[in-house]
Amino acid sequence: MASGNFDVPSIRVFIVAGFAQWFILLFFLSRLILKVSLKFVLIFIITVSFLIGVAGWWVSGPQRLSKSAQTTRFKELKLGLGKEEALHYFGPPNLECSKESGTYFPGPYNEQINRLTANRWVYFHEGLNTVYEDEDRSKCLPGKWDTEIGFGHDGKILWFNRIVGTTGPEIDTTKLNNN
Repeated sequence: MASGNFDVPSIRVFIVAGFAQWFILLFFLSRLILKVSLKFVLIFIITVSFLIGVAGWWVSGPQRLSKSAQTTRFKELKLGLGKEEALHYFGPPNLECSKESGTYFPGPYNEQINRLTANRWVYFHEGLNTVYEDEDRSKCLPGKWDTEIGFGHDGKILWFNRIVGTTGPEIDTTKLNNN
């Protein structure tokens, strides 16, 4: 809750909370109940903290790898690219979807984008799964960490969301303002 992301907690907050939990529990149990020496308690706490840190780093691996892959693979992603250029730069999409937008665009743009979008492409990325990700993908909705591209009726990229769940969509507002 401290990170503000209720779907996936911050790994930093998780590590700090885990350290605090184990520190309090082990320190008081060791010192007050078991009368173990302070040196042993500190060594044990440092070891447990290190193991929690390693576990947190390992658990966050898919997220780190996904962001790295997206940054490298989709560095050429920009508004106005045509379908042929997108195929050249990014390869074929994992899902090619009808015009309905899978991404919600806040404000006045939502209706315009749905009207101006001809079709969408979704590229899957490895990452932490959401509860209904596989079910949503069969409905042509991207999962967290996926990349979603929306093409206008002219075959050019009208909008995209480079990393669903962590970035907001980028929209070609000049096309929206003209329609």
